[in-house]
Amino acid sequence: MTTSPSLPSQAGGLARGLALLVLLAFAAASWLDMRPPPARGENAPANEFSAERALRHLPSIASRPHPVGSAENARVRAYLLAQLRGLGLQAQEHSAFVAKPDDWGVIAGRVHNIVARLPGREPGPALALVAHYDSVTTGPGAADNGASVAAILETLRALRAGAPLRNELIVVFADAEEADLLGAKAFVAQHPWARRIGVALNFYFRVNRGPSMLFEYVAGDGRLVAQFAEYAPHRVGASLGYNLYRHLPNYTDFLVVNRTFIDGLNFTEIDDFTDLPPGYTGSSSCTRTAMFT
Repeated sequence: MTTSPSLPSQAGGLARGLALLVLLAFAAASWLDMRPPPARGENAPANEFSAERALRHLPSIASRPHPVGSAENARVRAYLLAQLRGLGLQAQEHSAFVAKPDDWGVIAGRVHNIVARLPGREPGPALALVAHYDSVTTGPGAADNGASVAAILETLRALRAGAPLRNELIVVFADAEEADLLGAKAFVAQHPWARRIGVALNFYFRVNRGPSMLFEYVAGDGRLVAQFAEYAPHRVGASLGYNLYRHLPNYTDFLVVNRTFIDGLNFTEIDDFTDLPPGYTGSSSCTRTAMFT
C-alpha cells in the first residue's frame, strides 16, 4: 500500500484553515460582546439610565475649553453644583492649594473640586464615583471627560428615583486632572470625606468610542474584579489595556487612588476618535448602577 505525498500537506492545510475559522469566530464573538448596550431614550423609566438624558448635560459641560483656573471652568463648576443639589445631594466646592514636586521643580496651583454625598441605609465604607471635569486648553472635553461627568449625573438621577442605596455614595468631580492630577491629590490629602471611602470607581474617556472597559485595579485586590464580573450587566475588561497604558506619558486620577488606602477600579473607552454616540455614554453607567444595588 502506498500513500500519496499530497495527503500530509492537505491535512496540514485543513488544520490551518480550521484554526483560522476558530480564530475568526472568536474575534467576531469578542467584538459582539464588547459592543455597548443599546442606548435608552428620553422615555426610559425614571429609575433607569437614559443615554439621551445624559447627553443633555454635554452642551453645558463641554461647549468650550475649561481648563483649571479659567472662567469657563468656574461656569461648568457652578452648573455641576446646581445639578447635584437639585438631585438632593449634599454638594460642596472643595477649594485647596496643592503643590507637587517634579523633575523640573514644583507644580502648584489652586484647584476647585466638586464633592457630593448620598447617605446609605447602613453604616460602613462609602463607594465613590470619580471623574475629572476640567479639560485641556485646546479642546472642549466632550469625551475627556465630559461624557463621564454627564453619565454620572444621569446615574445619580436614576439612583435617586429608585430604592435607597445600602452604602453611602460619594461623588468626586476632580479639577486639574489635566494639570498633573492636582485636584485628586488635593481631595485625598485634604478632604475629610476621603477617609470614608472604601472603594473608588474612576471613569475616564481616552477616546470617543468603545465600551466602558475595566483596565486597572489596585494590585492584589482580585475581590473587586470578581464582584465586577458577577454584578455588572455588561462586563468588558482587558489586562492588556493596562500594559499599554502604563507606557504612556499621562495618567488618570486613579493613580492617586492606587497610591492611597482606597481600593478601586479604573474604567476607560478605547476604540476610535470619531464622534461620541449615545450608546457609549451609557455603557459605563450600566457598570456603575449595577455595582450600587
